[in-house]
Parts: sequence; structure tokens; C-alpha cells
Amino acid sequence: MTAKKKDDGTENESNADSSGDMSGHDHSKMTINSKRNEKDTTRENGIALYNSTDNRFISNKIEKVLDGIYIEKSSRNQFLKNKVTDSRYGFHLMFSDNLTIVQNEASRNFVGAMVMETSETEIKGNQFADNKTNVNATGLQIYQSEKTSVSNNHLSGNRIGISVEQAENNQITDNQVEKNFIGIRLLRAKNNQITSNQFVSNVSDASATSSSKNKLDGNYWDSAVKVDRDKNGISDLAFETNPYFASLAEENPSYQFFFGAPGLSITEKMLKTESKEILTDQKPVMTLQETKTVKQHSSLWVFVIAIVMIITSSFIFIKGRITNEKN
Repeated sequence: MTAKKKDDGTENESNADSSGDMSGHDHSKMTINSKRNEKDTTRENGIALYNSTDNRFISNKIEKVLDGIYIEKSSRNQFLKNKVTDSRYGFHLMFSDNLTIVQNEASRNFVGAMVMETSETEIKGNQFADNKTNVNATGLQIYQSEKTSVSNNHLSGNRIGISVEQAENNQITDNQVEKNFIGIRLLRAKNNQITSNQFVSNVSDASATSSSKNKLDGNYWDSAVKVDRDKNGISDLAFETNPYFASLAEENPSYQFFFGAPGLSITEKMLKTESKEILTDQKPVMTLQETKTVKQHSSLWVFVIAIVMIITSSFIFIKGRITNEKN
């Protein structure tokens, strides 16, 4: 189903029967599936907004469409707890300001979320995973946008975790970036703040091209050499990313298969990238911090285990009483 809503209340639908009323401002719990092959070029968008403001999309499930949620010139919209899979873009957000993207899931797409030419958008608590259909696939892409707040997201298993391109004055903080080919990539980006994130088990933690005046501070890098003589939790050694291999693989994707090869590792140490292409974190933290996502999951497991233990103990106690009474 493709649903297009405008401020005048009109709508168009195609590809499937309507599964939700699109006439109001809150649209929730719709299931949208094009039922077409992913290579079918006639697929349409799941939800599309044009010149439409102050809507909320909550707990919708969208799969196998062109773009899961496409919006253009539509500010002050909220997207909460939606799930988009097996599409081109999970979220394709263009020329719109003051957007809220919170606690959504986007996986197995070409791009989890593309935020293009927006201002003051909040992206918080989302899961962008396994977006890796080709060498340019990305979990979250921020393009020509400013004043974007990216926090407490989990980006895992993507070709590129976070891409910041021709964008400035954005804040990227407290995100878990793990098991991506490239953790974060900056391309012609400046004046962005990248702080208190955790980069774990990425093939290449970071790369930068023609980017300057970006502040990296207080991030955790599992590949960093760390020394903490004064025991303040901050490494005395700055962490510098050398994106030589990442840039080489971007030009020649087949080189990815040689990652970790002894010859390439030696070459990478000998051929340092130009200083302007190196990202430096002057205060990398020593230890991996428990993220909010991990805390939530940990709390849930503690609760489940406690309930199981209580039920098991009660069962054992009652069974023991019954056995004693029979004897």
C-alpha cells in the first residue's frame, strides 16, 4: 500500500487495500507490504507525505516497498516505534524541519534512514541494523542537514554505520556503533560534534574526506591503544583513525576481502593518510559504558529471571508440601 496524505485531507492509495484510516493526524498500527519482488522497479512508497505537517506515525510495520516512509516539505512530523524492512530507504526525509524519529527499527534496507536538507531533527533510540545490500549501504545518512540531534541509537551490521555528508553543526552522542564495515564516515562535513559514542568491532572505526573542524571527544574506541596513568578514566593517548584501508576499499570494494591480511596491515602502517583526512579524539575513554539500550534489555532479563525463579521456587515448595502430606 502506498498512502499519500496532504493537509487538505485527500489521499491516494495503491498496490494494496487500505489497512488504516489516513484522514486524521495520528496513523498507527498499519501493516504495509507491496507483495512484490524487491527487484520490481514499479514498487511505490509505503507512506508518503507532501506539504503535510503535525502528523504522528506510530507502530506501523512496512516491508518490501520502495521507500518505507517518504516525506517532502513536511515539517513537525513524528515517527515513533515504526518498523521498516527490505526496502530501498527505511526513512527518506527531505526538505523538512523539526522532525522526530524515535524508537523505530530499520533493517535490511539499502539505507536505514536518509535525512536530507533538514534542520533541528531529533533521531533518538532507533535501531539501524543489517543495512548492507551494497558497498554504499548505510544505517543512518545525514546529508546537507544542520542542527540534527542523533543520540542513543544502535547501529549494527551496516556497511556504513553513520554517514555525515556536506552537513554541519550536528550533534552525534551516546550511540552504540558496532560490527559495521565503517563505523562513521565524514565527507565534506564540518563543525559537527561526535561525543560519548561507543565504536566496537567495526572493520574501520572512522574515515573522513575533505572534512574539518569536527570535534571528537570522549568516545570509546575498542581498537585504540589506551594508557591511563592518572586513573581518571580517560586515556592519556589521543586516538587517531587512519582510514587508509577504508578509503582504499571505497575506491575498490573487492579489497574488503583482504582486510586483516599481514601485507595490507604493514602497508597501512607505512602509508599514513594525509593529516586532514584523520579524525582525532583527544580524550578517548578507557572503558566501554553500558548503554541505555543494554540497560533496558538487562533490566528486562533480570525481571524475567526473577519471575522464573519465583515460579520455580513456589512449585518446588508446593510439591514438597504435597509430598510431605502424602507421607
